[in-house]
Amino acid sequence: MLEIWKEIDFYYGYEISNLGRVRSLNRVILRSDGKNMTFKGKILKNRFNKHNYGYVIINLKNYGVHRLVANAFITNHENKPQVNHIDGDKKNNQVQNLEWCTHNENVLHALKNDLYPRKFGIDNALSKKIMQIDKYKNNCIKIWDSFMDVKRELGIDTKNLVYCCQNKPSYNSAGGYKWQYQKN
Repeated sequence: MLEIWKEIDFYYGYEISNLGRVRSLNRVILRSDGKNMTFKGKILKNRFNKHNYGYVIINLKNYGVHRLVANAFITNHENKPQVNHIDGDKKNNQVQNLEWCTHNENVLHALKNDLYPRKFGIDNALSKKIMQIDKYKNNCIKIWDSFMDVKRELGIDTKNLVYCCQNKPSYNSAGGYKWQYQKN
């Protein structure tokens, strides 16, 4: 694939490529004593945080490479806040592997593709069974093994499910159903 470079919008003197590489440009700086100081441009080294996302350091700040690529090469018409790695590989920051998404879309993608490193659902010893109840007839529709199973299948946010089960005010239902912990 042909490597295409674009200037990083918010930081002059640096470029990002469609392959996920960041480089500084050659530049000359006039020192206070009147002499010129020349800096040769170079490819910046990718570092990886504890979650395995690649980042670079520009002027003592960390910038996620996937976000730099997405900002430069992918139009975000819907103003979505997160960048998803389509193949699930956080080190693959090529433009064709990235897409803008919402938090919920990102989580659902991770759940559907088994990208979470922790045990969720019935595999987690702390998970609780919950009942899905018809909102109008109060009939039990289904008993789920965990909140994560509901999120994976129905896309309902786990926070809302927990609040329903805890009878928090203004959380009588989530996803059009009532929810409660299964009684032993």
